[in-house]
Amino acid sequence: MYREEGEKSKEERLTIWPGRKWGRRPPRERRGTNDGEKRTRKLAGLQFCRILSPRPPRYLCFSGCLFLLLLLQLFPVFQADDVGTAARYRPPYTPTACFGNDEGQFPSSNLFASAGDGIWDNGAACGRQYMVRCISAAVPRTCVPDETIQIRIVDRALTSVSRPISMDPTTMVLSTTAFATIANSSATTINIEFQQ
Repeated sequence: MYREEGEKSKEERLTIWPGRKWGRRPPRERRGTNDGEKRTRKLAGLQFCRILSPRPPRYLCFSGCLFLLLLLQLFPVFQADDVGTAARYRPPYTPTACFGNDEGQFPSSNLFASAGDGIWDNGAACGRQYMVRCISAAVPRTCVPDETIQIRIVDRALTSVSRPISMDPTTMVLSTTAFATIANSSATTINIEFQQ
């Protein structure tokens, strides 16, 4: 085999640097800094960065997104509340569009409501529970500050036996007790914040 002058054979190199057999590289001679050495240092730095933060596999990114969605469902703190209007209505409350003449449909606290067309959803709103609070009204100081109630939908506002005090279309029509808990009962309509 033809070799150039000064070139060493494989056996000679292995004898000089026995660590080469196990994949170790011979130590480099230190000559000053040149472009090749700077490039080598830069590449070594990039390799070090890849070791510290390798690119995650795609399935980890996908499962991370699923985990965040699960957290959003479990903790409703991150969900925004809806804003609407509420009026009040008086007894008689039966029969209702949801449960007819059944007296067991009303919560013992008397905190219930009729659903307006915005949340009625073809009767799917029956039995839903909402957290409701008064946020403002036409007359200042109508709302009871920091008061939130949980109401149950038992009827449809358009077909309820007892008509709302206000004839304006509203998101929900609260029972007398529910309305008086969050607002001054002399008001006819209030602006509410609600969340299922």
